[in-house]
Formats: sequence, structure tokens, C-alpha cells
Amino acid sequence: MIEKGLKLRTKLESCSTLKAFVAPEAIVPKIADTGIAFGIGDDVFFDAAEGKVTNLLTANTLCGRALEAADEDAVEVLVHLMVLTTPAGT
Repeated sequence: MIEKGLKLRTKLESCSTLKAFVAPEAIVPKIADTGIAFGIGDDVFFDAAEGKVTNLLTANTLCGRALEAADEDAVEVLVHLMVLTTPAGT
């Protein structure tokens, strides 16, 4: 079952560990700060400490590509999500 929008965002914000997730696209929470902006097709990284996406690679996990532009003040962005997995046995 694929979930989108608010229901998906609520689940992502409330989970402590994301083992596997597949969705064609989702609106996800974004860090609203100076320099954190996306153009269409930009890489999107998940910042586990913030529980939001960012454009910063350092210590973050690649999770998809932006499907829309989002400026620095935006609090969410539409993203084509990739499969995130946890290695077997963890």
C-alpha cells in the first residue's frame, strides 16, 4: 500500500527507524534554512537528526530526487523516493 501526503509525513515523523520504504513520490518535510533549496532533479538527502530532508550530503543519506523546486523558506518538497534498506541482521 502506497501512502502519500499528510498520512505519509506523519508516519515518517513518528518512526524511529526506517528499514525499507518504496513510493513513487511523496511530499516530505524539508529543513527551512539558508542554502537549503532544491531545483527539479536535485539530489535529496535525509537528515536523521532533524527528521527532514536537506541538500547536504555530509552525514546524511541519499533518499531521492526533487520533483519540484523548493526555496530556502519552503518547509516541504515533492520528492521521488528511492528504496532505503537496512542490511540483513540489523
